[in-house]
Amino acid sequence: MIKILNSLCYSVIVINRNKQILFINKFLLELLGVNDEDVIGKNLFQIISITNHSFDKLINELPQNNKFHFYIKNKENNFHSLWGELIEDDFKGENAYFIIGRRQYDKQYTKKDLEDLLDLMQVECCIKNTNGEYIYVNQQFADNLSCEKSEIIGKTSKDFLNKEDCHFLEKKEKIVIDKKKIINDENIYLTVNEKKWYSNTLGPIFDDNNNIKYIANCKLDITLRKFLNDIYQVALNQITQITCDIGVFDTDREYKSLIQYTIEKLMKFSKADGISVIYFDNKDFSLNAIAQTGEVIEELSKQELGRELYEFIHKYGEGMIQLDSIKMNKKCILDKFSVVGIYNMTLDKDYSGFIMLTYKKGHEDRCMPMNYLKTICSYLSININNWKKCKYIEAERRKVEKINNSLMQFIDVSEDMIATWDLNGNPIYNNYQISNILGYDDIKNINFFDILHHEDKDQIIDTMFNSNCDFGSVTSRFRCKDNNYKWIDWNYKILKEENMFFSAGRDVSDRIANEKRKLLAQQVKCIEEIKDEFIANITHEFRTPINIIMSTIQLISLNLENNTYKLDYLHEHIKYLKTNSNRLLRLINNLIDITYIKNGYHELNMKNYNIVELVENVCNTVIDSKENNDMNIIFDTDCEQIIMACDCDEIERIIFNLLSNAVKYSFSKEPIMVSIKSTADNVKISVKDSGIGIPKDYLETVFEKLTRVDNNLTRNNEGSGIGLTIVKSLVNLHNGTIDVESELGKGSNFIITLPINVIKEGGKINIEKSCDLNNKIEKYAMEFSDIYVYN
Repeated sequence: MIKILNSLCYSVIVINRNKQILFINKFLLELLGVNDEDVIGKNLFQIISITNHSFDKLINELPQNNKFHFYIKNKENNFHSLWGELIEDDFKGENAYFIIGRRQYDKQYTKKDLEDLLDLMQVECCIKNTNGEYIYVNQQFADNLSCEKSEIIGKTSKDFLNKEDCHFLEKKEKIVIDKKKIINDENIYLTVNEKKWYSNTLGPIFDDNNNIKYIANCKLDITLRKFLNDIYQVALNQITQITCDIGVFDTDREYKSLIQYTIEKLMKFSKADGISVIYFDNKDFSLNAIAQTGEVIEELSKQELGRELYEFIHKYGEGMIQLDSIKMNKKCILDKFSVVGIYNMTLDKDYSGFIMLTYKKGHEDRCMPMNYLKTICSYLSININNWKKCKYIEAERRKVEKINNSLMQFIDVSEDMIATWDLNGNPIYNNYQISNILGYDDIKNINFFDILHHEDKDQIIDTMFNSNCDFGSVTSRFRCKDNNYKWIDWNYKILKEENMFFSAGRDVSDRIANEKRKLLAQQVKCIEEIKDEFIANITHEFRTPINIIMSTIQLISLNLENNTYKLDYLHEHIKYLKTNSNRLLRLINNLIDITYIKNGYHELNMKNYNIVELVENVCNTVIDSKENNDMNIIFDTDCEQIIMACDCDEIERIIFNLLSNAVKYSFSKEPIMVSIKSTADNVKISVKDSGIGIPKDYLETVFEKLTRVDNNLTRNNEGSGIGLTIVKSLVNLHNGTIDVESELGKGSNFIITLPINVIKEGGKINIEKSCDLNNKIEKYAMEFSDIYVYN
């Protein structure tokens, strides 16, 4: 007995009736940190302290009340809390009391408790020694081999498994022994002539020296899980095919076939006598059997039982229901069934129906675990939900097809060219009108952008793809099959995510041709009006000075004939003749020059001049003229010398012309401002007056030929309307620009911008002097010859 007590892993104290210690086992001695000699013969309460109990009372109440709590104090004065059990028995031939003490964290269960627990599990468990002999199996392991536990102990796998399975298992066990680690795998085993899938866990159990003592094996039957995975994969493949080709498949038949396949496979796992899948239609509140196999309640398919069965389910809920304990229409439940299993199918709180398993009398113990059936219900709910969605999609698809057919018919009869293209311009769809209007037999190989007129292509692409708007309209020329071009007015909508754009086009060639004819007619009319106005102006410009010249000659001739001519008038008459001759000459020169410039025959005589001196001399010539009584010109410059290449005569002509206009259209006594400003690259010359100004409508056309702001029949000043045109042309020949700023009633400001360039001869810059004074006076007389003041 002493050896047995010393081998225990909990405390044992043996005392006599006087509470003297007769024995303490090895476990407690180590816990106290003492030897036998230190405690044998001593009083019990020298090493323990009992709480809430009297030890004598415990002895008197044996064996009914033998549980108590006590503390022990070890050599280091540390306390240990233990739960005690008092037992009366013999020890070495005398009556004694045994105190069995376990720490609060010590195991309170026995080996039998663990074995009973393992017997309740649905997992097959076994322990083998290193020779491969079974030393323990649980009840599930024995049941699977159709043996008693005792018939398995001491035997090996060869006694129960086929050669192939046995070899596979021995190989796995060897890996556990060699590598001393746990391994997991899934494999098929043949048990009682039936193949099943198992999830195996094999692991080593070590002794105190870390050597493998046993091999533990736990096997979980995963055949049903594999079955569910397989049918789920079959369903997924079929659903994918149905969804991709929803217009081809009969979805009702395909999904019902899939559900029927599932419950037929389920039959052998459930061991039920029959299975029914009942679908709940929430539209008409009916229950319909969509799949059945085995012995079932056939009346479930009758519609009149739907409401009653629905109420039955809500009353009794899910799970196994004894039929003899409920009241329901006897037509629905046959006498041969004793139990039904009802399991609801729901998806996202959407009730789809239920699965009903029927069991005949005597088969009540065949029920499947609830979790497996709920998994199957979830799977079927997904299928039914997909089925309902497919039915809805199919109905919507038919509606869309009907609308599409109507739309396609409408598109085909449309007079417009309607098409879809990818973003590269390749055709996706086109109606008949594109081939009809453009003449192509087939446009499948015709690119939208390739048949664009080359002059329009870049602009059209930029408008369509480089703007912020993904829709709009464009008008362009498109090449027909006969290589002629037609004007097409397109409306388009770009869908970048779909890599396509829609277009609707209409042939507007006739409209464009009519517009061109109208525009041409308007241009012809405008040209005729310009010609008429030009002829009228030129006639007036020629006739007026000629009339004055003729009148002066007649006056002189008449006075000479009558011998009444006074020499005092000779200078005045010569002035009239000279002024109007200059006016005629200026007009003729302008007409010749504008023709030469237009045809590119007018050449500049470019030399280096001080542009400041040129402009200032022109201003001084105008100021110093005898005819200038009230004229005031202010000249201003930011630099006294600006050397640049120019044509001296033409620059003077430009400035004289601008000053002539400033004087001609100024009626106030405000001075005319002439200024020069320069930069490193160019010089700006401005002539500003405070005259009548130019209306905004004329600012863009003031430099065009024959344009006059004062264009009424009774004109205040003379002029042909081509002076500013020549000015602009001469400025352009100098690679310069001329702009005008004006406000009606406040005056005008003409700004000339000329580039500063110089001509080098032999590496030197030669600077020319400006034209002589007499030449300037003649130019002044000519440019100002059309300014008259009538008394």
